[in-house]
Amino acid sequence: MGTKIWSYSYLCFLLKIFVLSALFRICLAYNDSESKPSAFFVFGDSLVDPGNNNRLDNIAKYNVWPNGIDFPGGIPTGRYTNGRTAVDFLAQGLGFKNFIPAYNNPATAGEIVFHGVNYASGGSGILDKSGYIFKLYEMGARKFVIQNVPPIGCVPLERDLNHLWVGDSCVTSMNDAAMLFNTKLKTLVSELNSNLVGSKFVYADLYYIASDIIENYQSYGLENYNSACCRQLGRYGGLGLRGPTEKVCSDRSKYFFWDAVHPTEAVNLIVAKRLLDGDSKDIYPINIRQLCIS
Repeated sequence: MGTKIWSYSYLCFLLKIFVLSALFRICLAYNDSESKPSAFFVFGDSLVDPGNNNRLDNIAKYNVWPNGIDFPGGIPTGRYTNGRTAVDFLAQGLGFKNFIPAYNNPATAGEIVFHGVNYASGGSGILDKSGYIFKLYEMGARKFVIQNVPPIGCVPLERDLNHLWVGDSCVTSMNDAAMLFNTKLKTLVSELNSNLVGSKFVYADLYYIASDIIENYQSYGLENYNSACCRQLGRYGGLGLRGPTEKVCSDRSKYFFWDAVHPTEAVNLIVAKRLLDGDSKDIYPINIRQLCIS
């Protein structure tokens, strides 16, 4: 396996892909059942952004075709995929009637916000590792899902940038860095469980889940695990700007990656199911459904 000296920009990319999702209950009297939380709040980056960047003055926007081609209605919503995100599927699996609304959507107001808001924004950076969690705890949050860093050395972007060094393999140095980060993160989750009385934190191992899907892609009904479905340049379609001129594969359900770094709706569904009902290898120490009723 080859290695490459990281540039500062891609080290930042490694860190920025970290996602934090917070799941907790508010106003339990409104629950239809014990397994359905009354509120679902999301914090993260492009993996779970529902369109918050649409109204921001920046270039990190995905509200253009072919993004959203498989979303209900077939329109680009600002999600960084061809359809729904893992958070969309989680909300449906937990019994929410609608997707968790974007913070920047003017319609996200009034009673709607008491049932959850998605604050995720593509290209967002990292906040202090625990300070903001303490603030959420002080505001009443008690149940959290902390997701680790996926195997970013396997995304089409890194495969194309490092093809001369690693051939058709994942970029080991990037994955090693992700695993190092994840080890520290898991320790932090354990500390939070011990220190914040009455709270419950679970560690969602997206690195393990994504690696398993990539290594056993055919058993999940996929035909391609290393190339972008929505592509322009590069051996793996990981180079070039995302836009209307891109080529799109005919069957998105057979691809792991939608673009240079983001998974397809098909993979998001698999991930959501495993986080919702998976075993301790997928999410530790309990899954999200168990968290809701605990």
